[in-house]
Amino acid sequence: MRTTAMRTAERRKRQRARQRAKKRRASGPFADRPQWWRDGLANTPTGEIVATLAGLNIHTDETRFREMASAHGSPDALADVWEAGSTATDIWEDYVWMAAVTLWERWTPDLFCVDLFVDQHLPLDAFRDDAPANREEAERHWAMAQAVMDLVAPRAGEPRPDLLDELTERSTVDVGWWLGELPFALARFGMVDEAAELCARMAAVREVEYFLGDRAVILAEAGRRDEALRQVEKNLARFPDDAWVRIKAGDVYRELGDAAAAEAAYRHALAMSDADEPSFDRDGAVERLICILDETGRTEEANALIESEKARAVEPGRVGDASEGEDAEDPKWLNAAPSPDYVPSASGASPGTMVRREPKVGRNDPCPCGSGKKFKRCCGS
Repeated sequence: MRTTAMRTAERRKRQRARQRAKKRRASGPFADRPQWWRDGLANTPTGEIVATLAGLNIHTDETRFREMASAHGSPDALADVWEAGSTATDIWEDYVWMAAVTLWERWTPDLFCVDLFVDQHLPLDAFRDDAPANREEAERHWAMAQAVMDLVAPRAGEPRPDLLDELTERSTVDVGWWLGELPFALARFGMVDEAAELCARMAAVREVEYFLGDRAVILAEAGRRDEALRQVEKNLARFPDDAWVRIKAGDVYRELGDAAAAEAAYRHALAMSDADEPSFDRDGAVERLICILDETGRTEEANALIESEKARAVEPGRVGDASEGEDAEDPKWLNAAPSPDYVPSASGASPGTMVRREPKVGRNDPCPCGSGKKFKRCCGS
């Protein structure tokens, strides 16, 4: 399995010509270097580029270029072939790569290239942190997300979920995971409409119940009560048997101040889970019930729920019990001692990130087993 580090290394390798040029420019004076090396080829006539390539033993025209572009799939791969038979050395190796990119844009703009898309819309420096740290970064991430959505979930045309995987392979991040986390990040900086739109568009590509559930929570957190409740109603009608749709509905009710409705939704989700098998659905419902019980002054009930779940976790013959040699682990919060003076956090944590007695792996966090998948799609399934 290709790790993020491997993807980063490969991407940097594909960008080596541009990076070499940048490093050379930064290394000192370059007044004696060619004009193209200083300014790039954007303003260089096509005929001049073709003639220069011929001088490097690279012979091409629009027809041959299109054939090679179709065969090799990217300017980087095409330039590799050119360079192998050329006389280019030192900075002229940069020319070969720059020419491949420039001619691709001029002669084959209709040929989609994942590498070029990633270079243009998912730049390396945009992902230095896990999430946007301020409004400016949030707006930049939103612009990137729009470009991805226009590609994988066009407003007119069929969704292309397979392209999300391709983008991940060519980028330095799990693009699907990033888009799954981004709506709440946007909402934190007041970009609620953008967050709601992103959820709706991602729902056309994958994990529809997850994104529509988050959409309802985001609207509720923004105080848009009627919109949030309408989304919940649609979600419950469309996915009546999905525990996480129930849990997200409870999150909405809780955010809107209806503790009774939230508790009912969480209990419904709990009843839908398998009591005899490790389940992230059950874990999610239980953790929220604990919060609701604590918030409504029923700490004894919350502690009783913890104790009952502890007892269930160690029942003889329970599927996934450690005595059978399974690797499955019980939720960490089950190991916490009951806390009679427990109170919810005063930090204003959203229902999407419920207060826990001990931290745990998030539903959409990378699985700690190292598989590269989301936790809910791996060990948390």
